[in-house]
Amino acid sequence: MLAQLGRPYNFCSGDLDGDGDDEFNAVDADNGTYLFNHGDDPLTLQMPRLYLGCSIADYDGDGDLDYLGSDGSNSYIYLNQGNFAFAGGVTISANLSIRDPQPIDWDGDGDLDVFGYQYVGLGDKIDDIVLALNPGNVVGQWPIQILDSQNYVDINHVAAGDINGDGLIDYVVSDDSPDEIYVAYNQGNDVFGAPTPLDDTTQGKGPEGVVLGDIDGDGDLDIIGSTWIDDNIRFYNNGGGANPVFASSKTAHGENISLGNPKSSFSLISLVMVWTIS
Repeated sequence: MLAQLGRPYNFCSGDLDGDGDDEFNAVDADNGTYLFNHGDDPLTLQMPRLYLGCSIADYDGDGDLDYLGSDGSNSYIYLNQGNFAFAGGVTISANLSIRDPQPIDWDGDGDLDVFGYQYVGLGDKIDDIVLALNPGNVVGQWPIQILDSQNYVDINHVAAGDINGDGLIDYVVSDDSPDEIYVAYNQGNDVFGAPTPLDDTTQGKGPEGVVLGDIDGDGDLDIIGSTWIDDNIRFYNNGGGANPVFASSKTAHGENISLGNPKSSFSLISLVMVWTIS
């Protein structure tokens, strides 16, 4: 099935047709956006090459799942019309491309916002951690918050959730320079403390994917991170409390990783490890 892909950049999944099983979406940097739905032949979605990020979630609150994708210029939401038909892309904000876009009800108003990062460029340029707030009708202007524009040089992936159990949403960043995975804790009013490095086990290893999930079932969010240089998956066990200490262990090989469905409140459904095809 995946042999038809030339240069896949991102993957996401969700039950787009409401039949109880998830479709697997692959974004190919060369050939377009593919949807795999049982059988050997993929359905090619009529969308641009939105290869810098994708997510599947109910952004308009109508009970079915929509598609969000990002290219080098903007991020777009395609609203599900049923039978794998999607309305034309709604631009979240002009000249804002949210990479690694993740659906999350950040402000607690009952609809899904989008958390991710904006890649600024190579060299000494700083990448931005960004949040796009759902205006409620989706097609309106999405207010944008820059949560951090000072601390990360070469972000690969991000993840958000309440890591220390204080009711506020924190986030994790994998940064290729200087080869570290960081945790940033929300101090209130979306003001974040200085990024805290997990440990030195990713130094020189090329941190890549990062996700949150309660891996050991103890009620707090653990971290799984992957590295692209030595092809390893590392599990960081959250010790709990207001200032958690993370114990790390190397578990497997892989690069991009995903924990189940974003709507599952980070409960562990499955662990999928995908080697990036270059």
